[in-house]
Amino acid sequence: MVNVYYAHSILIYNTKREKKELRFLRKKFSSIFNPNTDIIWDDTTKMEPYFRAVKNSDILVVSELKNHIGKGVFDEIKTALNSNILVLCLRRKFFKYSLRKVKDVELLNEENWKTYYGKVKLAT
Repeated sequence: MVNVYYAHSILIYNTKREKKELRFLRKKFSSIFNPNTDIIWDDTTKMEPYFRAVKNSDILVVSELKNHIGKGVFDEIKTALNSNILVLCLRRKFFKYSLRKVKDVELLNEENWKTYYGKVKLAT
């Protein structure tokens, strides 16, 4: 069984978009870890449980928001890449989803950590 971590912005949590993306991912993979429902935020541990979950995954699937990623997703991707975990970017074009391999992330704006912190760089 392949364990997939679904990295996405908290701005996508509990939306129709999250439901649609999860529906797509469940058709492709048997085990999806959704940080929205599988971890409860704790101010003392901050992102550590999320990074631990990423390291226990076989694949990290990232969903962008407005073609960008926030700091949390950025750091989750970095954790996966540094742990030699496959990172895929979930893209939607003309109502059809696809998964593209991620080779790196680019830091764009440290001030805007919620939405425009970074960008995903896809493998060619």
